[in-house]
Amino acid sequence: MISLIVSNYSIECFIDNSMTLLHFIVQTYINECKEPMKESLPVPEPSDVDRAAHVTFDDLQQGLKELKIKLAGCKKKADKVILSSAYDSLEPFKTKMESFISMAHRQLENEHENLEESKKLFVKLMRFYQFQPKTSKSLLDVAPKDFFPLWLPFCTDFKDFWNMEQQRIVKEKLLESKRRTKERQQLVRTNKKSLEGLKNQIQSKFK
Repeated sequence: MISLIVSNYSIECFIDNSMTLLHFIVQTYINECKEPMKESLPVPEPSDVDRAAHVTFDDLQQGLKELKIKLAGCKKKADKVILSSAYDSLEPFKTKMESFISMAHRQLENEHENLEESKKLFVKLMRFYQFQPKTSKSLLDVAPKDFFPLWLPFCTDFKDFWNMEQQRIVKEKLLESKRRTKERQQLVRTNKKSLEGLKNQIQSKFK
């Protein structure tokens, strides 16, 4: 389904052959906004999609494991220094190292939880869009590089059309402002002529 959506978004709109279906959708959407110039882009930034496509869960998992091993080694060395040091020379090294190691452990745990949550959200995202892997592997085995690149052209074109439509609105507002200014100037000139004509009529009556 996702491949069908992404591959068909550029079908020519039947209303105007010069406008793609995606452009028509963007234009319709932005025209429905009460304050279109204050609206943020309703799709992910293409650069974010590109970065997401390069994420590798296995590499992140391995990186966290390596950090855990290094932290354990750091703690071991710190404990060794503390045990071999005289009591009156332990501080502030002992307190600072214990604080650092404790904070590092919490950060590692948080990063591990974030990674697991990201994996679950990624699977949930694929299910939402009814993504079907090309191979028979399950969604749990699908990598971000197999999913996000499908959306990169869509998000890129959407942003281009979005910016184009916002520029159109700015141009229309500018033209409208110029039109109103011109009308006011014309009204002033008309009123001035009317006053001059009335003045001439009054003056002619008293001659």
